[in-house]
Amino acid sequence: MGTPVDIRNALETRAKAAITAISATLPIEEENIPFARPSTGKWAQIYWVSGAKRVLTLGLHGLDLHYGVYQITLVYPIGDGTGNARSNIQTLNSYFPLSQIMSSNGQVVRVTGTEAPPGREVGSSHRVTFSINWEAEIPR
Repeated sequence: MGTPVDIRNALETRAKAAITAISATLPIEEENIPFARPSTGKWAQIYWVSGAKRVLTLGLHGLDLHYGVYQITLVYPIGDGTGNARSNIQTLNSYFPLSQIMSSNGQVVRVTGTEAPPGREVGSSHRVTFSINWEAEIPR
């Protein structure tokens, strides 16, 4: 039987594979893990933004639909232009097409949408965030 941890693991594994496809040496900042930002000014961040659930089928042994957002933020130095960011977002899109299925420990997770709004300046960096909307069914 799957769990929300399995959902997160499936998304995280796929996100790390996508980031590695962009650059095998791109450092990844993860939630609540110490991270030294590289002097190149380029890195990626991955975050479990939200997860919720609702009843999908009734009964004590029914299914719950879990859904939420997982984000990958690509960080560049200011002045690097937008060409790399646009190209890298295309790579992320190729790893998370609509209806893409991934799994961890038997738990299936499906991509229901993606979004990549324009980049923004934060401090001395330019950041582009790629959001993955997902859903998964978990038996009660």
